Amino acid sequence: MKNKKHDDRSRRNQRNWRTTFSWLSALKQRWPKTIAFINGGIFFVFFLALIFPLIPPQWYTENEPIAAAPQPEVSIPSDSESPEELAKIQAEQNTPDARKYRHQLRQEAHMVWGLDAPVSTFAAQIHQESMWNETIKSRVGAEGLSQFMPATATWISRLYDDLKQNQPTNPIWSMRALVRYDKFLYDRVVAANPCERMAFALSAYNGGLGWVFKRKEKSKDPLVCFNETCDINPGITPGNQKENVDYPRRILLLHAPLYVRDGWGPESCKTTLLASR
Repeated sequence: MKNKKHDDRSRRNQRNWRTTFSWLSALKQRWPKTIAFINGGIFFVFFLALIFPLIPPQWYTENEPIAAAPQPEVSIPSDSESPEELAKIQAEQNTPDARKYRHQLRQEAHMVWGLDAPVSTFAAQIHQESMWNETIKSRVGAEGLSQFMPATATWISRLYDDLKQNQPTNPIWSMRALVRYDKFLYDRVVAANPCERMAFALSAYNGGLGWVFKRKEKSKDPLVCFNETCDINPGITPGNQKENVDYPRRILLLHAPLYVRDGWGPESCKTTLLASR
């Protein structure tokens, strides 16, 4: 008796499936374009679900600078820059916290960028981000030497095997992530020269690559960052715009030359820019 009930249920299920397939087949014959459009939409949604985790958060989020640690107000170096101010900055870069990471930063930079890696630029960037304080955490949640936001740290940890631990408060992880992320951004922008290209990459690190592309669309000279493209507000708050304009300037034109003088290694821009900008 039980077997008979089971057989009856199986036959009903088979009839239901045949009815369903017949109905779908009839729809496909009657409205082939509509069914094809629906199938394409389903495939597109599935494709987006697969690639979305690989998209950098900065490409689809509102501008929120990665570096939110408070920084002293300093001017761009020029012939009138006071010796006392430069001496103060140089003293900050020569703290024990900075010196103990010099060898490791060189090693991480050379692995990603090669032997001509602009190590002094990366050192200047960490100086700007955290002042070499590995325990600092900003009011918006950025952490570690390189001040990675949680979403960015999660994204980059999925992108590179040597960052899969996702440890932004670990100094080695943080320096490695910084040089890798800088290279990722550097490879995605074009500029008139390596200095301007690094300026665009740093602008993207601070505010998001999407905003860099929008500035380029509005610029009369999209291959130049300083005093041109990076000065354009693409639709962000005035405070964020000011920080984003200052970010590459302070790193490339203020801090990096001092790290070069201290023997950290090459920089992205020539020191002569100190007087010309």
